Amino acid sequence: MLRQAAVLSADGDRAVSVGPPPDGCPLPLASGSVHRPLGWAPAAGWHMRHLADGVDVLHAWSPQAMLAGRELSLATGKPLVASLPTAPAGAAADEMRRAVGPGLLHVTVPTEASRSALLAAGLPGPFVHVLAPAAAAPSRTDRAAARRSVRSALGIADAAAVAIVPDALVRWAGYDVAAWAHAIVRQVREGLHLLLPGAGPHEPRARFFAATTGCGGEVHFTGRRFAREDCFAAADLAAVLHRRPLGLCAAADAMAAGLPLIASRTADLAEHVADGREGLLVRPGSPRDAAAALLRLLEDGELAARLGAAGRSAAAERFDPAACRGRLEEIRGALADTPACAAAGGPR
Repeated sequence: MLRQAAVLSADGDRAVSVGPPPDGCPLPLASGSVHRPLGWAPAAGWHMRHLADGVDVLHAWSPQAMLAGRELSLATGKPLVASLPTAPAGAAADEMRRAVGPGLLHVTVPTEASRSALLAAGLPGPFVHVLAPAAAAPSRTDRAAARRSVRSALGIADAAAVAIVPDALVRWAGYDVAAWAHAIVRQVREGLHLLLPGAGPHEPRARFFAATTGCGGEVHFTGRRFAREDCFAAADLAAVLHRRPLGLCAAADAMAAGLPLIASRTADLAEHVADGREGLLVRPGSPRDAAAALLRLLEDGELAARLGAAGRSAAAERFDPAACRGRLEEIRGALADTPACAAAGGPR
């Protein structure tokens, strides 16, 4: 979501980190960071009141930022937009419903499926919006050079196949499914490598699991060693194998890069990845299904090329950054209908 915030930010936007900014934060933190007393995000929002001067709309891109922004919104009357990677479920959905409160909070989710889930949880329709992820086509002109450079640094032969798992190493991200599927494929086919260029709190667990498969030497954890775009250039296909309804932002990036995609059949991913047309959908949490899809793409170059081209075309249509920025402006315009903002004459 921080990458989305960076892509969709406009001139004049001020970025503030609630607590220390995360490593490799892609946002220019124009206003720095705000202390989070005792780790409690709402207290940080209270201390941010002086930063709200001259601001028309608050926008939160993480759960902690939403908690802080909610407090700031209540203190200042400024409307808040919270962008989520998917619809929360269970107790989190109940908390979200309560947070909408007097109508200052608007929520964006990436798909109609997620919006429907929030409406079913009781959130009012006018305050829940769909904002598809923005994914730009690769800008580097010499992708072949980037491909050679990354592979050379990792000791991967030019003829080897590389599957990229392009999301952060967080809970439910499916890195274990990918490593397991890779090990299954390696029993019947040589020359397949797995590239995990993300970082996150579950990286130690991901490394440990990959080491137990017997093929850990062909699983590459690169963190931020290489540019994300260069990692896509080094890959031949992408695997987004989340166990929960997440991963659409990563899938959108892979599609924009023209990589044939294997994705979990979750509601969000299935909304934008037609099985057999723009990717191959597999059961969430099934290494066997993921391995079968990997083998299918590795052995059918024509299918892989067709899926990659279809995915690139779909990404250009659905995830165009300029169109996503326009949609975000529409959503912010809707804040003119919220009580506090309408009283002030709407957002400037």
